[in-house]
Amino acid sequence: CANPAASPIDVTAFRSRVGGALWLARCTRPDISFATNSLARVSHAPGVNHWHSSSHLLRYIATHPESRIEYRRNGRPAFIYVDSDFLPDCGSVAVNRRATTGFAACLAGACVGHRSSRQVAVATSTAASEYVAAFDAARFAVRLRKQLRFLGLPQVEPTCLLEDNHACIKICKSSTTSPRLQHLDGRFHWLKEQVLFDKSVSLHYVPTDDQCADCLTKNLSRTKLRRFAASLNGTSPLAPPIDSPPGRIGVSLTNPASFPSLDLL
Repeated sequence: CANPAASPIDVTAFRSRVGGALWLARCTRPDISFATNSLARVSHAPGVNHWHSSSHLLRYIATHPESRIEYRRNGRPAFIYVDSDFLPDCGSVAVNRRATTGFAACLAGACVGHRSSRQVAVATSTAASEYVAAFDAARFAVRLRKQLRFLGLPQVEPTCLLEDNHACIKICKSSTTSPRLQHLDGRFHWLKEQVLFDKSVSLHYVPTDDQCADCLTKNLSRTKLRRFAASLNGTSPLAPPIDSPPGRIGVSLTNPASFPSLDLL
């Protein structure tokens, strides 16, 4: 949280730093979205720690100037990594009541849209926060499907949402509403309609180690952050959405040779 009495830093310079980083994060650097959004929330009264954090962010950007998004024709349909961070370990208790949503939509081998933001509703469990995040990702998926149809690239199959939470997947595929989720606004249950009736989206499990949206919800180690960044930028293979065969769950980024060829575009 902001601490205006921490140090008399240049607020205008801090906002200029954050503004430039936000523009870069939205255009070509999804890997810095979480950091820039966290800094933007304290731009009204930043402290010395926030100034040092912004300097660290700029050093990270300068260290990897080659990072860019590369698209390649691969014949695979669009799919979306979606994740959330329930009760993040930062700030005050009041701030931590709202989880963080992160999703990255991928097409042509790289990210075509992403988001990292605080959730509008207060979730009471990890499954509930993942459910709200999946709702946001499904809205983006429906819009993306309409845009692709307008461009003459209709999506034949439901757009896959790659989740790393089994409870959330089970909730989305159930025709009933759990009592533990009845406190959520009714609009979030629109997701069930898209999964069960409209068939515009489907949910599949992905291991946490291969959840690229993880870098949009929390701070990660340098190794994992660079691996996810390379996947979203198109310089490393992305796992296509596939149904899980018997005895096996989800998809993996660690074995690209096992990816099937999907010619759905």
